[in-house]
Amino acid sequence: MRIVSHWLSQTGDIGPCATGYTYGEFEDYKFTVESVGGGGTPGETCDNSIVVTTLPYDDAGNTATYGNFYAEGDVPPVASGAVTTGTGSSYYLSGNEVVYEYTPIEDEVLNISTTNADDWIGLWAFTGCPFTSTVGYHTGIEGSTRLIQELAVTAGETYYFVISSWAPPESTEYTIHIEKVGGLGTDNQSSTSFSYYPNPTNGVVNITANKDISSVAVYNILGQQVFEMNRVDNGQVDVSALSKGTYLFRVMFEDGSMETFKVLRK
Repeated sequence: MRIVSHWLSQTGDIGPCATGYTYGEFEDYKFTVESVGGGGTPGETCDNSIVVTTLPYDDAGNTATYGNFYAEGDVPPVASGAVTTGTGSSYYLSGNEVVYEYTPIEDEVLNISTTNADDWIGLWAFTGCPFTSTVGYHTGIEGSTRLIQELAVTAGETYYFVISSWAPPESTEYTIHIEKVGGLGTDNQSSTSFSYYPNPTNGVVNITANKDISSVAVYNILGQQVFEMNRVDNGQVDVSALSKGTYLFRVMFEDGSMETFKVLRK
């Protein structure tokens, strides 16, 4: 950019590159504009993701919140030994998406499970940012759940778990649950084999586990307890009396361990 000063008796604008004006001075400046990061909603991209620090981990939301920053061309090659279900078509990354990030401090085995309110939904597991390898996926044209089961992860490697869609639909409501099911520090004799369904639910949530359940408490998004059950018959929890919305379930077992998960009440 050039800044010019002319000493003239006349008024008005004079172009910075005009000639014929000998009484004056100018200086040229060079400006560099660069991004310094920040801004945006965590979860939009791999370099602005939702960071998972502890397991088990639960969250819920709508991919419409995070926008569409990836397309089918961003799906990297499938790694040898990847955990896959479905076709894995790259078009399952063409809608709005949300990105979660997890870096284990030791070698582990994970289950990554999600629920969705629409069809044509994909759950992806990538490494690298930008994505360089597909280590897992579960894609499908229908069904309300997705699962990448027993994914082996390496200490110090960052993994990105992405929920997206083959647009349309452009977006979906979702829940995500990430848990450690193997690796160092996992005692197979005391670990919990645990699952719940359906999610979303119209009223009844079924809970299965290899341990006796002592109680189930349910909380709304404000953290207020809205339901408690001290005896769970046949693993069924009836929450049909609750209003529509997202709720956090806390399941306590007789041995003192606990599991938490989020459920969408339709």
